[in-house]
Amino acid sequence: MILLDTGPLVAAINRRDRQHQACRKLLESRAGELLVTPYVIAEVCWMVSSRIGATAEANVVDAVAADELRQVTIGDDELRASPNCCTNTPNCTTGRASASPMHP
Repeated sequence: MILLDTGPLVAAINRRDRQHQACRKLLESRAGELLVTPYVIAEVCWMVSSRIGATAEANVVDAVAADELRQVTIGDDELRASPNCCTNTPNCTTGRASASPMHP
């Protein structure tokens, strides 16, 4: 299983992205499920829609609906239990949602 963040997923979709080939190859060669959080889905949809178009955004939603991208949830308890990376680490670029445990 692979837990996907926004950047690699958008790169795999966007042919103009300089990391497109590497990200697409990684996702195509995966072993197991591709997991995404609702936060990632929302961000990918916005980025894909604004950079590629509505059809590409619809394809992302269809992939989630078809369970090609498996949505996992982050509940209130998980968010409270997650480390607050940004307040504890100077120049941190990872937020609480990225560091949270998830449930399928």
